[in-house]
Amino acid sequence: MITVYRVGRTSGRSLFPVLLILLLLSAVALYIGLDRGLEAVGDTPLRLIVDGEEIFDGLRLGTLSGGEKLMAVLVLLAVGLALALLLPMLVLFVLAVVAFALMLGLGLPMLVVAAVLLCIASPVLLLALMFVWMLKKAARSRPSATIAR
Repeated sequence: MITVYRVGRTSGRSLFPVLLILLLLSAVALYIGLDRGLEAVGDTPLRLIVDGEEIFDGLRLGTLSGGEKLMAVLVLLAVGLALALLLPMLVLFVLAVVAFALMLGLGLPMLVVAAVLLCIASPVLLLALMFVWMLKKAARSRPSATIAR
């Protein structure tokens, strides 16, 4: 019977509950922070004017209900999750575009130069190849120096 031990690896099943607990704790912390921040603002009315046109007047953030605060927390978590997923993908995309541009900018001209040099040097390379081929053929046809008894 063979016993297999896995050292230093965590399975995906044990990592998922930990991530869910961390997400729940961050949601609770965000809810508490939002609640205390809105309490500090209190009943201060907000007024939004864009290009001289009044969008709303008298919005009071301190009067949000528990459900509205929870919805704000969920929206903030969704935005944070989207940023956590999209920013690394955006960085990888930019790096891939830069690598492709460098390949086209430097690699393609170097391949063209190599192809031109190969075409120019082909007669010399053919002579060298024939010389090597003749040396190998001469080495095979040479009789061995053994003494027969």
